[in-house]
Amino acid sequence: MTSNWSITNKPEFQALLQEKDRLKNQSIIKLFSEQPNRANDLTIAQAGIELDYSRHAIDRQGFDALFKIIDRSDSHRFANELLGGSNVNFTEKQPALHSLFRNRSSEKKHIVVSEIQQKMAHIVEDIVNGNKKGFTGKAFTDVVNLGIGGSYLGPKLVFESLSNYRNHLHCHFVSNLDPEDLKATLLTLQPETTLFVVCSKSFKTEETLINAQNAKNWLMKAGAKDLENNFIAITENTKAAQGFSIPAENCLLLPKEVVGRYSIWTSAGLTCALGIGWKSFNELLSGAEAMDSHFKSASPNENLPVIMSLLEFWYRNCWNTQVHAIIPYSHNLRSLPSHLQQLVMESNGKNALASGEFLESDTASVVWGTDGINGQHSFYQFLHQGTVLCPIDFILPLSPISGDSNQHSKMVSHCLAQARALMIGRSTDESYNYLVKKGLPEKYSRDLAPHLRMPGNRPSSIISFESLNPSVLGSLLALYEHKTYFSARLWGINPFDQWGVELGKTISENIQTVMFENEDCNELDPATHRLISKWKKTTLAD
Repeated sequence: MTSNWSITNKPEFQALLQEKDRLKNQSIIKLFSEQPNRANDLTIAQAGIELDYSRHAIDRQGFDALFKIIDRSDSHRFANELLGGSNVNFTEKQPALHSLFRNRSSEKKHIVVSEIQQKMAHIVEDIVNGNKKGFTGKAFTDVVNLGIGGSYLGPKLVFESLSNYRNHLHCHFVSNLDPEDLKATLLTLQPETTLFVVCSKSFKTEETLINAQNAKNWLMKAGAKDLENNFIAITENTKAAQGFSIPAENCLLLPKEVVGRYSIWTSAGLTCALGIGWKSFNELLSGAEAMDSHFKSASPNENLPVIMSLLEFWYRNCWNTQVHAIIPYSHNLRSLPSHLQQLVMESNGKNALASGEFLESDTASVVWGTDGINGQHSFYQFLHQGTVLCPIDFILPLSPISGDSNQHSKMVSHCLAQARALMIGRSTDESYNYLVKKGLPEKYSRDLAPHLRMPGNRPSSIISFESLNPSVLGSLLALYEHKTYFSARLWGINPFDQWGVELGKTISENIQTVMFENEDCNELDPATHRLISKWKKTTLAD
């Protein structure tokens, strides 16, 4: 299903490189004058999301060459293979079933998915309505999610994003092995009214299980006799969860065919479903399903995930960019960059084709960012005048979630201003005239002007929507999932495995035997042995 050749070997790629050479000195702002309808022509709205990709260093001729990189049938074929349950996870020889959990209209509902969702809905309703109580018979007030990676980033993002849809349950998210994370979370909580949701597909994740054990000890110290009331497990390994004393009725299955960073739609989303209620969680799923339908049916030149993927390919493989910024102009979406960082870099930080051959072309960019207003006072200097070209996705809600609409309007103006400033830049002469107009002496203005010069031509997309609600959030997250998946298919890599994280875990086990059991390990290097010795001296001194 996945071919063994590199896309950069295609003759169409060589033609695309020629287009890059033709456009490398082209002014983006000039493209608007050459194409009067460009702002409308390069804007597409689907599933509650509008993508404005007019501020990119590419014209009609360049786009024609870019779309020739794929066969016209590729987008439909790739989408059908994912959404139809083909073995798109080719190294583990299994499908990626996360999209089945948001397929609300299917007449042939996957029986396992239906069973999981029915049990999940029942748990959510019972806890939210106060029917399921803690070990002293009091209703729950707080939920603590114990997980890491996709079991932490996705639920945390959804709960933060949908603050206007929350109920009375306060949700907290603990991931770190550092004991201070759990300790700080529990300081303000009461054991009898706190529910723990342990999310680990294998139920072997070290960080999560250590936190779960400490949470268990905290409950027992407070008088809990068992975990029947205050613990729920999300896992494929239900046997191990029951061995941890979590009863079967408190275990929700997380199928092995669901990858963590794509798992928010599944039982792994239980904590945020508890926090926003089952109705809003269903709206989240419906929004994602709308984007699934768009990805599956739209032609490539009108397909949001395909266009975003091709633009990623344009910069990563033709312009050799290394980084990509995600900048939401929304406090509620402040964790979106971290979520997409994992989605993109864990999915597509790969170098092996299906054949096992080494892929010589570049794949995933370094994804980074923060909320826009804070970013302006942090790293925008780098974006405007730094020497690294960094494509940007600005994420922009057009109306406020709550509060002062005038204040929100000012934030919108900042987003639009930054996108424009990055595009148009400022010449030395313009900088000089600006300084003179401010009343600075001519000689000082001439000396200072080069330091105010900005090259411009910095590309960006603006992804906007009317308001941040569950449906829009679901559509937005599914958009990035499909964009990431389509990019993987272009490069010929597997976005659904993560072998790169396994080696460090194995070495950590070896190091712990040296640290805690005083075993010799000749496989370790002298630098590691030196720090282990230093750690031992520090520990003994304490």
